Amino acid sequence: MLDAKEKENLQAQILKIQAAKSAILDALTTGKDIVEYEVGQTKVKKTPSMALYNSLDRLESNLKAKLASSASIQFRFAN
Repeated sequence: MLDAKEKENLQAQILKIQAAKSAILDALTTGKDIVEYEVGQTKVKKTPSMALYNSLDRLESNLKAKLASSASIQFRFAN
């Protein structure tokens, strides 16, 4: 089970990933050569690509699943 601090950290990571995905799509549609985004405490500069977007999308899905499974476990213990 995740404690409140771990849940907050996961939610912050998910928000950063969503911002990064948005920045990548923006860069792809406007023709920018470099996209900057933040992962954890690290600022990243990369060439935008759909592969990069898909990689971040999978990471976001995994983090959301981790949050959901934690909530499911807590619900079972509560009942």
